[in-house]
Amino acid sequence: MSVSAPVSRRASTAALALAALALLASVIPTAAAGPAAVKIPKARPGAAIIVTYRDVPSLNRGGAGVGSAKAVETVESLNVKVFRANAGQEQKAMNLLARGTGVVAIETDVPVESTVTPNDRYWVSGNKWAHDRVGLRTAWDKTRGSSGTVIAILDSGLEVSHPEFSGRVVPGYDFVENDTSTNDPRGHGTMSAGAAAARGNNSIGVAGGCWECRIMPVRVLSKNGTGYASWVIRGIIWAADRGADVISMSFGGFAPSSAMAGAITYARNRGAVVLASAGNDASSAAFYPAAYPGVIAVAASDASDRLYSWSNRGSWVDLAAPGCFTSTRTGKSYGSFCGTSASTPLVAGIVGLMRSANPNATRNQVEYALLSTATRIANVKNGRANAPAAINVVRTAPRTVAAAGTLNAKMKIGTILRSGPDTSRTALTTLPVGSTVRVTGGFVSDSKGRTWAPVRTASGKTGYVAAWLPVFTGSAAPTANVILRASPSTSARAIVTVAKGTRVTVLGSTASSTYRAWLKVRTAKGQIGYMAAWLMRP
Repeated sequence: MSVSAPVSRRASTAALALAALALLASVIPTAAAGPAAVKIPKARPGAAIIVTYRDVPSLNRGGAGVGSAKAVETVESLNVKVFRANAGQEQKAMNLLARGTGVVAIETDVPVESTVTPNDRYWVSGNKWAHDRVGLRTAWDKTRGSSGTVIAILDSGLEVSHPEFSGRVVPGYDFVENDTSTNDPRGHGTMSAGAAAARGNNSIGVAGGCWECRIMPVRVLSKNGTGYASWVIRGIIWAADRGADVISMSFGGFAPSSAMAGAITYARNRGAVVLASAGNDASSAAFYPAAYPGVIAVAASDASDRLYSWSNRGSWVDLAAPGCFTSTRTGKSYGSFCGTSASTPLVAGIVGLMRSANPNATRNQVEYALLSTATRIANVKNGRANAPAAINVVRTAPRTVAAAGTLNAKMKIGTILRSGPDTSRTALTTLPVGSTVRVTGGFVSDSKGRTWAPVRTASGKTGYVAAWLPVFTGSAAPTANVILRASPSTSARAIVTVAKGTRVTVLGSTASSTYRAWLKVRTAKGQIGYMAAWLMRP
């Protein structure tokens, strides 16, 4: 799968290869899976197998595997398991897995690939035309972003030490190496991050779309620019669970993945605006993940508001933005960046400005403002991005706070419901992964300072759960005057004091090393930060 670089002979060859790969994924006979049949695609040698289950019990029954297929990854949020089979046994393994109870979909792990962006001055004469075309200089008079807004860059990593990102990188994750080091051996992710959020007005280098937004690097592409759908799926879920406001993806291909579509739905349901590059194959064929429902597909336009000849186009493409300009490069340097890989994070930066201008705007409100204000151009459904117009519209969106009594806890792992707020209290039942319970009262601390939440299950059973285990969302209010802090620590910078009883929207939660829970919240004025959960109640 090609990723966002001007088309070339090599890219054209890659596109043909991908078309062949898509044909290889055509459906062959089905196998029974409970009451319904599951379509089984043709296995790809060496590829992992992705299985989606109906519910958590079915996921758990999937176990460690069957035959030579062994479970290597589990994505609880989507009821998905990833299996690997012995070489030459992939098709047999898929046939066996498809017979499992509660299996609703099975697919081969789709490869993704990033091509090198050309380092050629012919492609770029600077950033001014690109910024002016989408109105960024006018937009920066309205807002330059906020540290409370996080843009997740799913790509090949990030050169964190680049001066354009100083002090604005939040912890990320590397799904290629499965560790927390998100170095960028490819360089593509560093260019994408620069387009979205390089620091402006600092007398060096370049300016990205959102100067003050923070960057969340999520590595899903290898040093060769290749990756797999399973990496991307986990990356999307990881970013959404950690409060990413915007998710930018500059890669794709022609073979869809139902599990990846599910991951995108999950992220959008958690409030993230999801963008993806339309691709550079001069094609109108659907290109994924850009063509999935809910994703804003971004094409690349030139200084005359025409799509570049190599940019993909079609009814599934939502928006265009400038596709050639200077961006950050590894080695603390700068260089040209061209393709829909470039136009997509530029729009992500604009969305970052929008979310900073009105942090209380919903995801739907942000998407509507972005698409409805686009300047009409040929061959693009909504037009070319117009940053100041989008900001003006989103600023007027109603500011709302979640209604009282709606604080919920979703289990990230199997969690014991206990009779009281301590690990020594009687275990009443186990709450499975993915289940949700309602918080019924104020959080409390045990003798060791650990935070607990009183809850009620859907069946009416009441008890306490360890508050450092679930993710909390909904609405809450402090039981005393509580400081809203920039990070989950009593020593973190104070943003504002929230008065007792003042309702805030709960966006998520985290916990300290001593198991004290913190709620990530947004005030009615749009301020985002962390409040001590042990001083909160629904």
